[in-house]
Amino acid sequence: MQGQTHCLALDMEAIVWDKTPPDLGTIDMRRTGPDALVIRLNGGSGLQMLLEPSRQSISIRSGRVILESGKDCGQHTTAEYEELLVFLSGEGVLELGDGRRLDVGEGVVAYIRPQTIHNVINTGQRPLSYIYCVVPAGR
Repeated sequence: MQGQTHCLALDMEAIVWDKTPPDLGTIDMRRTGPDALVIRLNGGSGLQMLLEPSRQSISIRSGRVILESGKDCGQHTTAEYEELLVFLSGEGVLELGDGRRLDVGEGVVAYIRPQTIHNVINTGQRPLSYIYCVVPAGR
């Protein structure tokens, strides 16, 4: 897939989240899960899991990440998954495995195709906060 763009960054005006999800244990979400969940972002730092398959969703995995200045999430691949990054605050770069660097920050949404090596790096002075959503490709 050389020559093709594997990531798309879009402007976004707002996103609203609320309320902590209930502990659903090992409930099979395909049969008995709630029709909707409302999730509140905590005030902590690091990683906050929002959705996990078979606990709060059928196939979506999601979390909120806060990177301090100069930190990164670590280079990794999307494997067989599509990934969406919704940047809430701060500024940074989305670095792709082929060396391309895309500016990201508050109000930006980035889509990452399956099999794409990438890393998110905080290049700003304040924390870079974003929500990631990962889903198996083709679903």
